[in-house]
Amino acid sequence: MSRPVLFSPRADGMAAALLAPLFMTLGFFLWDAHWTKSGASAFSLNMFKCTLASGMFVVMCLARGFALPSIYDSTGESASEMGSASIGEGGVFTMESVGYLTLSSVLGIIVGDVLWLEALRLLGPRHVIVIDSVKPFAAALLGWAALDERLLGPAWGGMVLTVAGVGAVTWEEASRSSSGKDDDEEDDSGEEAKDIANTAATGISDIEGDPSENFRNEDEQESKPSESTSSPRPARPHGSRRRGYACAVVNVLADSLGSLLTKQHGVGMTTWAINLIRFGFAGAVCVVISLAMRAGRHLSRKGVIDDDFSEGSNVKETSPKWYELPVLTGRGWAHIVAGVVFVTFLCPALSNHALFLIPLGLAVSLGSVGPLYGLALDWPFRGRRSTVLGVAGAIAAVGGVVVLCVWGRG
Repeated sequence: MSRPVLFSPRADGMAAALLAPLFMTLGFFLWDAHWTKSGASAFSLNMFKCTLASGMFVVMCLARGFALPSIYDSTGESASEMGSASIGEGGVFTMESVGYLTLSSVLGIIVGDVLWLEALRLLGPRHVIVIDSVKPFAAALLGWAALDERLLGPAWGGMVLTVAGVGAVTWEEASRSSSGKDDDEEDDSGEEAKDIANTAATGISDIEGDPSENFRNEDEQESKPSESTSSPRPARPHGSRRRGYACAVVNVLADSLGSLLTKQHGVGMTTWAINLIRFGFAGAVCVVISLAMRAGRHLSRKGVIDDDFSEGSNVKETSPKWYELPVLTGRGWAHIVAGVVFVTFLCPALSNHALFLIPLGLAVSLGSVGPLYGLALDWPFRGRRSTVLGVAGAIAAVGGVVVLCVWGRG
């Protein structure tokens, strides 16, 4: 049994890379309608989606298998000359391969997400958009240096067109949000919803600060998320901007390196097994952090709560902590679960499938067109029409995608 394809490895890889951000964008629309309005943080969402998706990947691994008996390299050529002993489950799932996939999870899911959110908090979306545009080129250079993947000259031009078009679409969305045209919509159409990022900023600050101080000023901290999303940001000091740029740049490198490690050490594994290792480890780390924070908070506040109750006062929780799940209705949880299916199950399954069929830089470039889908879905979901800049960016990005699909392999 070979890696499943419908037409050819190259065509299927490009189709999978383009479909993955569509599912991601659909999931973001579902999350924005419920999770962001509940006051919960990005950390709790990351914990929930990683653990739930890991269960789905376990089911798929049991149904479809953990390893492939034959594989394709990045040019789409079958590696059938390799013996079955070297690519069976015993030869694939070694300490080295699983360890490097775990490292890719740390870089791409745990560290990358936290740094991206911190960069958003310190710089704002516009500066992060500019730095994120480097990611496809970083991935292409890593693919050339580590995997000897070469792109034709026109493919680099297509990459520039795609990145510029996607950047224009996302920049237009950020401009509309910052100008107040959509006060009730704090969403980034192709990336994480900005409400999630703003809510998570408080959780990141809690991690960096003194835990005892956080517990003593708990009531003040609970009011910060709403204030940060409703009042204008103060001028950012130069030190914060430097730290924000550092976070954004390291995030680009961490994401690109995580994709490279996945492609290097996930050879012979099914996409379900790769995602089980990566999201399973990330979910386990998030659960451990959540349990540790709950235990620490319980021990630190036990005496204070006992004193308050002895004096007849009531202790009320106005919003969930950054490490706690929110309280939602059954309908709300149904939407969240559907979002997990789109964002954390189908999207990485398709993107990792594409990763082994087409060059790394091409896969990352095609996977970055989420804002185009967000632009198309804005009108049916929210009744919002795009501006001239958004339409021009979409046309440029689509043209770049066409060039990449035609000349995307050296």
